[in-house]
Amino acid sequence: MTATEHNTTQIISDVGAQGDSEGDILTFANEVFDADDKNKIGTDNGVCTGGTGEYAGAQGEMALSDVSGGQGKAYRFVYRIK
Repeated sequence: MTATEHNTTQIISDVGAQGDSEGDILTFANEVFDADDKNKIGTDNGVCTGGTGEYAGAQGEMALSDVSGGQGKAYRFVYRIK
């Protein structure tokens, strides 16, 4: 599955060491569009926290890429799930 998120509400709380580090918290709630970035197919929301890099029991992967020319306004998610 390939989808494009329009990043309009992302907030980063820098609570660990200055910059991108363990303990930081990212919250978001955004619209998600199809692979062609034309039709809204849903929404997403969530919270991400800095981790150790070890994810017990996780399977699959997601590739994330900025599709807004480096502006951080839209991201493409490509999921590979076993």
